[in-house]
Amino acid sequence: MKAFLISIVLIFVTKNVTAEVVKIVAPEVYPFVYLENNQVMGSLVDCLISTKLHQFEIEIMPWARAIEEVKNGRRDALMPTLPTAERQKFLTFPTQPLLSFKEDVIVSLNNQNQNEKKQVIVGKLRSASIEDSMLKKIPHDKIDTYNVINYQTLLKLLVSSRIDYAVGDYDIFYHTAEKLNINHLLKFHSPPEHHIYS
Repeated sequence: MKAFLISIVLIFVTKNVTAEVVKIVAPEVYPFVYLENNQVMGSLVDCLISTKLHQFEIEIMPWARAIEEVKNGRRDALMPTLPTAERQKFLTFPTQPLLSFKEDVIVSLNNQNQNEKKQVIVGKLRSASIEDSMLKKIPHDKIDTYNVINYQTLLKLLVSSRIDYAVGDYDIFYHTAEKLNINHLLKFHSPPEHHIYS
């Protein structure tokens, strides 16, 4: 399988940051940014600490609220996010990403037999899109998509058989399933070879 790399830049700063302490907002995405014992933890937090660029404070909040906080100048930075034309109007993106991810994976239940189904439902994050090449890996003529706001909800819908497949980032699926103690119920289709940290 040909790897498709998607660079996700660690931190995106609003265009006019001059503060001594950079106020960062982030959605909770285990294992990258999450709360543990009222402390913000995760691999993206560790990367940020290692840069030693600024003093910073991180607040966890839902994605939609986080982007609005930065867009309206109430916070200085957002992590993680992908560059889009809309976001480039109010965010400055670093030239070098600190973290890159490979192609998304498809997740189903271990004991799932979908061959006799004429129609399947594929769950995905509301803020993400599914490439046509990924949909072609699901052997069905009729595929409907169902949007949710986080990976925990995707996995709960999958385990309760309300969706047939879920598509998203391997590491986030794996660690979220581990946290929910359901990895043994899941099958990962076409997992990536390795993630690249730069």
